[in-house]
Amino acid sequence: MFRQFRWVNEYVEQQLWNYAYLNAGLRINFNGKTFFSKNGLLDLLEKKTNVEKIRYPIIHLTGEDVEVAITHGDHYGEQYYSFVNGQNTTQGGTHLNAFREAR
Repeated sequence: MFRQFRWVNEYVEQQLWNYAYLNAGLRINFNGKTFFSKNGLLDLLEKKTNVEKIRYPIIHLTGEDVEVAITHGDHYGEQYYSFVNGQNTTQGGTHLNAFREAR
């Protein structure tokens, strides 16, 4: 059925990084590379943001079934990295809408 296929290593590696960030302490080995995050979403946010341009240290909250990392930078606009069931929901969803509208 799938006779001609090829792996896009950059995509696979990004997915593995996401799984490592979402499962703090999980160590994944792939093609001689190790994917590991000790602090979960805190590590993700530190990687994705310019730490020198944030307004205050990253707030990192973890609970039994939720993890959140938040900060503000000097840029205009908003950036969200949201995940559901291990998948990056790049276009948001009801979970992100509820988070943004919570009071």
